[in-house]
Amino acid sequence: MNITEIKKNFNKLGIEIKIFFIFTLLADKKGCIRAEKKELQKYLKVSIQTIGKYIRTFVECNMLKYKYSGEAMFNPDFYYAGEESQRASIQEEYKTFKSDITF
Repeated sequence: MNITEIKKNFNKLGIEIKIFFIFTLLADKKGCIRAEKKELQKYLKVSIQTIGKYIRTFVECNMLKYKYSGEAMFNPDFYYAGEESQRASIQEEYKTFKSDITF
């Protein structure tokens, strides 16, 4: 792999990490997020398609579920900051969360 390819891939990874970091900052204790692609686009200065690509990657990895309205929810097995006694309830809520992106 040449240096140009490495730089190209590094830049992509940087955006992915930024999107993921923003999601973790916006998440409540249950792992629920409200982040529209247009808002992320303005902040990160990348295309909506790029943001959508990484959101699809997160969904494909079963890290979260996402609705086109901007609502999202982290898989509680991946991210959960609430009370341990509530974890089973949140896992059930995650199962019933209807994602607009499926694999």
